[in-house]
Amino acid sequence: GLYHRYWDFSKPYSDSWSVCPMHFRGATPEPYLIMFRPKLLQKMFAGFGAQPESNRAAFRAVILEALAERGNNEIFWGLPATDIREIKSEEEDVSRAELLAADGKSLGTFDLVVDTSGLHSPLRHHRVIDEAKKVYAGSVLVHGIIDSPEDVWPKELLQLFGRHGNLVGAGVKARIVVQRFGCGVEDNRTAVLLDIRMEGGDEAVFREIGIERPTSRKTGIITDAERMAKVKGWVHEFMGDHFDPLWHSVIDSMNRITIRSEYRHGPTELRDNVSLPLVCIGDSLRNCGIGGGGNIALQDAIELASALAAPGVFDETSGKLRSLETIRKIEPTMLERKNEFNDMKDKRYTSFDMLSKNGHREFSYKDLPSMFPNFWMRLGIQFCLRFVRPFFKAWYKLESWWGCAGSDSTSRVFGNVQAVLDAQKKGELSAKAAK
Repeated sequence: GLYHRYWDFSKPYSDSWSVCPMHFRGATPEPYLIMFRPKLLQKMFAGFGAQPESNRAAFRAVILEALAERGNNEIFWGLPATDIREIKSEEEDVSRAELLAADGKSLGTFDLVVDTSGLHSPLRHHRVIDEAKKVYAGSVLVHGIIDSPEDVWPKELLQLFGRHGNLVGAGVKARIVVQRFGCGVEDNRTAVLLDIRMEGGDEAVFREIGIERPTSRKTGIITDAERMAKVKGWVHEFMGDHFDPLWHSVIDSMNRITIRSEYRHGPTELRDNVSLPLVCIGDSLRNCGIGGGGNIALQDAIELASALAAPGVFDETSGKLRSLETIRKIEPTMLERKNEFNDMKDKRYTSFDMLSKNGHREFSYKDLPSMFPNFWMRLGIQFCLRFVRPFFKAWYKLESWWGCAGSDSTSRVFGNVQAVLDAQKKGELSAKAAK
C-alpha cells in the first residue's frame, strides 16, 4: 500500500469543519457548529480514523512514483483516446480492445481498458446507456485559490479558520466553502468554493459580469487584473449584505478564479452482454457532480484491483485476461453506489430550490421540515443542533487547549486500513523468518 506516504500529501489537523452563519450581525464572530474527530472516539472506534484534507495532484504523483518503482508498466502522456473498438479472435475466448486517437490511428491493443476519464469520457457509451448524457445540475461554482490565508486574512477570520480543514458559510441560495489542500504543515494553499443556485449556468454569469465566456481550460483560469476585478465585483454584488464583511474579504484575497457550471451524467444503466473488455470506474461510470465523487472513485479502484487480483482472472502462463466475469460482477455495485449518491444530492438540491423561493437568506429551524420530511430524522437533527452542538464546540476548544485537536501521523487509521497494514507486516515477518 501507500499509507506510509499518506502524510506526504495530506494536511495535518485538517479533518475538522468550522460551520458559520452567513452574517454575524455585529456579534463576535464565532462558529455555529464544529465537526471534528475527538481523540477519545478515535481510540475507542476504528471508524473514527484520521481523515485530513489531501492534495490530489501530490497523491497522483505518489501513485506514479510507486508504479515507476515496479518496472512492469509504461506511462504515456499526450495521447488522448477518443474511441475504442472490439477485436475478436477465434483462438481466444476473450476479446481485446483497441484504443483509437482522434485521427483514427491506433494507440494500441489491450486485454483490458479501465476508463477513468470522468465526466467527458469518450468511451463510456460503449459500456452504459445514458440518453441524457451531461445535464446541468442547477449550480454554478466560483472556484478561487488563496496561496496562504495566514498572510492576507484579517485576524477575526483566521480565528474562525484556525487549523480546520474547512470553513463553511451556509445559506439557502448560496454557500461558501474554504478548504485547505496543501501538503504538510507549512503548505497553506486553500481553495474557495462559492456554490450558487441559479438558472442559465455559467453562460448567464459571464453575461452578467460582462466578460467573454472562456472556451478552454487555460483561458478559464482568470488571473489578469481586469477580469479578476470584474469577477470579484460581480461576486460582491451577488453576496451583498446577506454575507458578513468577513466573507467578502475571502473573495478579495483570491489569487485566481474559475467559473463553471456543475454538470452530472443523467440516469445511467449498464449495457447487457458487453464482450468488449472495457470497465468504467469513478466519474466515467456516472458523474454525480461536485463533492464526494473522489472518495467513491477510490472505492471503485480498490474493488476493481481486488477483482483483478482474484485467482483465475489472468492466465498464469501468458498473463492474458481469461474472463470478464469477475469484473462484470462488481460493476452493478459500483453503479448503484453512484445512483444512491446522486439521488441524495437531488433531494438536497430540491430542498434548496424550495427554500430559495423565499429569497437569498440564512437557514433557520423553520426550514427543517422542507429539508428533512421524515419526522424522526428531523427530531434527531433538532436535538443535535440544540444540545449536542454546544457540547462538541466545548470539546473541540478543550482539545485545542491541550494542543491535540485534529489528526496527524500519530493518529489512529481506519480499521480496514489497519487490517491491510497488519497483514503486510505479518507477511514481512514471515518472509524474514523463512530466511
